[in-house]
Amino acid sequence: MPLTKINTRSLSGSLISGQVPATDASTLPAGTIVQTQIATTNTEVTSSSNSAYNATGLIVSITPTSTSNRLHIHFDAKSYMNNTSVVSAFNYGIYRKIGSGSMSPWKAGSGWDHYMNTGSYSHDFYPHVSYIFFDSPNTTQQVQYEIYIKSYGASGGTVTAFSSNMGTIGDSGYSPGMSAMIDRGTLIAQEIKL
Repeated sequence: MPLTKINTRSLSGSLISGQVPATDASTLPAGTIVQTQIATTNTEVTSSSNSAYNATGLIVSITPTSTSNRLHIHFDAKSYMNNTSVVSAFNYGIYRKIGSGSMSPWKAGSGWDHYMNTGSYSHDFYPHVSYIFFDSPNTTQQVQYEIYIKSYGASGGTVTAFSSNMGTIGDSGYSPGMSAMIDRGTLIAQEIKL
């Protein structure tokens, strides 16, 4: 018996770009993902600053098709802490830029992310972090999001985002036959129709 497609329709343009054409987006039902934009990095960024966030260069750009739609932002990263202090922690922040404006602080992680008071053992921790945020920027201008990092206030600490110190998934002792390292930093922006 042949397969039958139910409730389908043609969309103009191409979906290869990851975006439904604006002429079609307005007719989609609420909750539909209108577009997905993905940024990845394998470039390490270190910080020993506890007074200011440092840019990592991991930026995703998205241009909403409607001012009423919502943006879903998902950040996932591999990180590394090597701290001569027994207290160690990360702070991740997301900065945002709308249109031709400037990149400015928007959201912080939970604060003191992966905080550890490690006593006599103060080195070599590899926390994995994942955040999900929602934004309603009320614009059809391009919106950019960038990940920033800083270290916790204790002295002697260096934190590394998107660390390469973890080897590769393909190492024989871990997952033989698997492909090489996955992206160590990923930032995804999706437009969701409301």
